[in-house]
Amino acid sequence: MTINNGAGGNILSKSSVGDYSYDADEQPHAVKGVTNSAGKIPSLTLETVFGGLNRKYNIAYEKEIIKLHCLDDMHLWLAVV
Repeated sequence: MTINNGAGGNILSKSSVGDYSYDADEQPHAVKGVTNSAGKIPSLTLETVFGGLNRKYNIAYEKEIIKLHCLDDMHLWLAVV
């Protein structure tokens, strides 16, 4: 596998996946898209819901919902429904 990185450390491409894209103005190190030329990344829908203090509360992946409950800054309680 070949990986190409940019000057800031971002992955620009991987031979097994394709080219990576970023939004330089909003979140310069968060991956915005991948070409997925090899079809290795599933194309299922993922939805994330944030609660208080901008912490993740639910992650819905197709028909499964994963509920995350923050007990405090160091502990996380997880329930799969």
